Amino acid sequence: MSPLSIFSFKIKLARPLVSIGLIALGLWLGDKILYKINYPAFDEWYHLSDVIRPNSLFFVGSSHIEFAINKKIVRKAIGSQPGVFSMPGASMIARYHAIKNRLEQPGLLPPKLIVLETTQYALNRKRFSEKSALIVGAYQPLGIMPEYFSKYRPAVEDRLWRDLFSSYLLNERAETFSSPYLLLRRGLVALENETLYDLFQKKFGRPDPTPPMPLSDPETKVAQWEALYQRQALQEEIDSEMLSHFYQILELTQNKGLNLVLFEPPFFQFKKGRGPTDENFEAVRNVFRKAAKKPGVWYISVPYPNSQPEYFEDPAHISPEYGQVLCTENFLKAIKEKGLM
Repeated sequence: MSPLSIFSFKIKLARPLVSIGLIALGLWLGDKILYKINYPAFDEWYHLSDVIRPNSLFFVGSSHIEFAINKKIVRKAIGSQPGVFSMPGASMIARYHAIKNRLEQPGLLPPKLIVLETTQYALNRKRFSEKSALIVGAYQPLGIMPEYFSKYRPAVEDRLWRDLFSSYLLNERAETFSSPYLLLRRGLVALENETLYDLFQKKFGRPDPTPPMPLSDPETKVAQWEALYQRQALQEEIDSEMLSHFYQILELTQNKGLNLVLFEPPFFQFKKGRGPTDENFEAVRNVFRKAAKKPGVWYISVPYPNSQPEYFEDPAHISPEYGQVLCTENFLKAIKEKGLM
């Protein structure tokens, strides 16, 4: 074969390889661009990046914290931006890793106060599990909570896509691959409370100061909640692994000399025999009350109209407007009275 023929053969062989390489490069670049464009909106929704940001007050919990605490009111009260880790369905295991990761950040001072969400279901494996790790998998490329994601990420059929494409990880609640839905739905809705705050700040001095009107048919709404909780069969439960990680949080904060508040956000109070009531959770609360006897640990619940359904989105989440304001202000008052602010 002549040198010219060999050269022609090499050119023909190289063309598909170059094409494959260019396609791969395009996919890689496209993935990076899509991730960079969509990530800010994703983070506005979940803001786990607060784990690697400086903050003097650090809230750690699930969606209950997201609904209960208004960041702008807290920021105005303390003079700096608080950190809020509110991973949906975050188990006590995830909360431990969030605190551990925050305290391990190089160059960042530890928070002066850590607020740990401790609802009556906080140690319940049926209510909080590691499935929620899939929802916030888009934080993996940033190195947030690497031990947690490495050990507890559930097995899924689309694991290959998750490993290959960072932007695919942003797609947990979008309807199309890295779609504008992320930017509009997550970005705008996540900012809704703060936008409302700015609006009402000018007119009233705080977000929606008007208490909600009583529901026209509260019994129907409560009956739906009762059916939901009966169907889920949620009850008092203390999972050993969840309890172990709660004790690890105590040990971690005690060893660092940090103040820790165990905060129980409001929960709708069912009538006896119609749903879970306070007396069903005394064993769980006793775990937190006992922990609060340690130096530097406090257990706080705040006054709230727990028996009025109009103050709740559902039994476990308070209304994100007036209810959130009321809860936040009562919480700030409580920690101020204890000399923590």
